[in-house]
Amino acid sequence: SLPKAKILEIVARIDVGSIYLLEEKPETIIDTAVPSDRVPMVWNTGATGSAVNIAVLEKDKVSFSTGLLNQGQIRNCPGLIAIDHKTQVAHVAASADFLYNNKTHTGVAPDATIYDACHNGTQSDAVSSLIWAAGLVDVISTSEVWDNDRNQHYLDKVFDYWASFGNDTIVAGTDD
Repeated sequence: SLPKAKILEIVARIDVGSIYLLEEKPETIIDTAVPSDRVPMVWNTGATGSAVNIAVLEKDKVSFSTGLLNQGQIRNCPGLIAIDHKTQVAHVAASADFLYNNKTHTGVAPDATIYDACHNGTQSDAVSSLIWAAGLVDVISTSEVWDNDRNQHYLDKVFDYWASFGNDTIVAGTDD
């Protein structure tokens, strides 16, 4: 939090390339994924995710109750519940039509099948979930951040290994 005069002083420095405004709370903008990734161009080639299996690897479960997702296998995760974020991630990846901000949207690969690679929130169970998913799917999606710094940690190395040798595409969110 800086006064405008201080910000202008920093902007004038030769060693400053950009200044970004950081907001206090994140805003979900899942309705921008498809157009910003130029997905319609891919759809125009006929590619809609048919025969593609996508695992959503995050804590808790995906809700398949909307009927808008092609449901694949669900990892056994007793006691966990469906949560909004993970369900929204699944819809962005592979929903036929989902309602968000009072508008209907289509997921990136609407004909793909979603597998729920749930885990209980521990790193060891996340690794078990990754290994489970790697044997079943083509793409693994996660938007979790475990160690929030620029160093290589245990889970970074595990995901790198499976991305290199597991014949899967791993899509991971970042906080940068």
